[in-house]
Amino acid sequence: MTQKKITALAGSGQIHPEASQKEICIQYKQESRIDSRVFAKRIGVKHKNLYALIQKHNSELRQLGTLPFQMETCSQATGSTITKYVPLNSDQFDYICRLVRGRNSERIGLTPPR
Repeated sequence: MTQKKITALAGSGQIHPEASQKEICIQYKQESRIDSRVFAKRIGVKHKNLYALIQKHNSELRQLGTLPFQMETCSQATGSTITKYVPLNSDQFDYICRLVRGRNSERIGLTPPR
């Protein structure tokens, strides 16, 4: 029996978005982290909504490692804008993925916030 390769959607950005070519990992203090801005773009949500989710689950994420909130200033002709983002470690990234997908995030084994 021969296998067929389905290539109808390949290269159209429907399986993997066009933004998937950009590096998702960044170096933060000699540790690989995932940039929340790139992650938001990859999953197709606005970064401000993902950032709000990160802030809402701040205490749980801090149990999985340091949570360094960062700011970046972008100069433009009409002025400058400040973008806030969070470099997530692999455990924090896994936790946020579970929240975004609607999976059971309690299975990670974190202590409940007080």
